[in-house]
Amino acid sequence: MSLPTVTITRLANQLSRQGADAGEGVAAIVMGGVAVTGGAQLNTVYKLFSTTGAESIGLDAAYDTTNLVAVYHHISEFFRLNPTGELHIMLVAQNTSLEDMCDVSNDYLAKVLRDGQGRIRKAGVVLNPDDTYTSTTSGGLDADVLAAIPNAQALADFEFSKSRPVNNIVIEGREFNGTVGDATDLRSLAGGPYRDVSVVIGQDFDFADSNAIYNDMAAVGAYLGLATNKTPSQSFAQPISDFNLTDTSLSRFLSAYLSNHLPLGNLSDNDISALHDKGYVFTRAFANYDGIYFNQSHVCAPETDDYNASELRDVMNRAVRLTRPVLVPYINSTDFRVVEGTGRIIRQISASVEAELRQALESGMINDVSSFNFIIVDPAKDDLGQDYPSFLSDGVLRVLIGIIPKGKAQEITVSIGYTNG
Repeated sequence: MSLPTVTITRLANQLSRQGADAGEGVAAIVMGGVAVTGGAQLNTVYKLFSTTGAESIGLDAAYDTTNLVAVYHHISEFFRLNPTGELHIMLVAQNTSLEDMCDVSNDYLAKVLRDGQGRIRKAGVVLNPDDTYTSTTSGGLDADVLAAIPNAQALADFEFSKSRPVNNIVIEGREFNGTVGDATDLRSLAGGPYRDVSVVIGQDFDFADSNAIYNDMAAVGAYLGLATNKTPSQSFAQPISDFNLTDTSLSRFLSAYLSNHLPLGNLSDNDISALHDKGYVFTRAFANYDGIYFNQSHVCAPETDDYNASELRDVMNRAVRLTRPVLVPYINSTDFRVVEGTGRIIRQISASVEAELRQALESGMINDVSSFNFIIVDPAKDDLGQDYPSFLSDGVLRVLIGIIPKGKAQEITVSIGYTNG
């Protein structure tokens, strides 16, 4: 028999969709870069709690300018938007592909996540190519972006299997070609859904305009900063002051640009809607409303998927993290008395475990869900209605947990007019 453990499966397709909290502020970025003499080295993980930590290993604004990279830029954007966050970084040789950075068999992002021991909630990969780099365009982007998506999902799946769930991996959506019709529909990719992966194509114009080599970059650091500075159930795309990307004092996100270094406003309203519907994360403004905001917390999964936005993964993985410590002490327990004839756990014991789980979940995340619909220990049937073996026959302690998520106002419709009073 295999090594005793607690195995948790996240159920999907249960919702019938039509058509910074404690521990949540930890992120990771793998970026192309250049080693620093006496400072940051390639293929080495560094844990940062501020830009001061980055500067102490030689990663500062001058480093970016000298090496024509955006390493410090992404770090500083993360901490600008999440000042109390924790950022794990690794520099890799320039022109290492995004696809390779995400490969579970390579010691790049996989190593960062492994070393993080399950504490890292969000991760990103940034190319930072040198001036010899020549891209191949596919599906409206640098082809490397699309090639990285399956690897990123495979890595997220692997981390989950090792009880180190990472909620979301964002890929730098470099070099959007500006033609929405060419853009690959990220919500219907072959081999998908890729529920743990997002592609950001929004860009901070002023920094990207500081050197032509930055013209094709996308705002991964800003994405991670906002995405980790919220409660699990919040969308970082909600247009409130907490999620406003603009900082006029630093000339950050004064307007909405894409990773082709052109304004979002160059696209027609229909094209902007189409780009949104294809699952890309970019920035936008609202008429008569201050600020620049992300359009949505998209992932590479259909709208009908239970996990069609990254905050839904945030909530579910928080439930997973809270559930596991309750169940681990029951491994190899011999205290499970069973009902004669059925071999199922007696109700007194199963109810006690259910109460432990409910207490852990409600105390840890009651504000992030509508309710916990059911918690069943040793159920007779699975979520599809198929019979489970008895506990006595196979020694597997099974648990079903049903969570009703909070609703999300993705569109607001108002009818307004005059009345007679």
